[in-house]
Amino acid sequence: MNSHVSASPSGGGNVTVQKVQDAALKIIKDAKHMDLRDIMRLHAFVAIALGLGTLLLPHTFLGTGYSHYAHEFIRLYGCLTLSIGWVVWKSQGVKDGRLARALTETFAVSYCLQSLVMLRAQFTNPEGHTTLHWLIGVGFGFLGVSYTYIRWVKKIKYFALPDERDDE
Repeated sequence: MNSHVSASPSGGGNVTVQKVQDAALKIIKDAKHMDLRDIMRLHAFVAIALGLGTLLLPHTFLGTGYSHYAHEFIRLYGCLTLSIGWVVWKSQGVKDGRLARALTETFAVSYCLQSLVMLRAQFTNPEGHTTLHWLIGVGFGFLGVSYTYIRWVKKIKYFALPDERDDE
């Protein structure tokens, strides 16, 4: 199957379905090498940057005019996000499997839900949101799916409690 899909209205950037499938398979294969520490480093970087951005520049995240109430809540969210980024950065080398499992489960659920909320808002009121909101929604989805994959798909003995481990 070598059908073409036009990537631009002018038809200048044709992409074969096979190339898209190959790229998707490469991502899936690379996911097998995904490491919790790598995800936590990325998560910490994104959370600290987003936290600082929302704390210092809340108006950047508002699509409408000034609202003191909205600025206050965005800054509070920035404080929380910055703090979570710091906790993730400091806990990426945690040796306790139960704590790592709890953090991974928490972040999987939290970021999947946050992504759904952001994306729902995009589809129900697209005029009030910017490209930045799309990026945040998709980024939260990526984090949520990454933590979900690490916790429930990729089998890691590290997460198993002593009585749950097998000798694989």
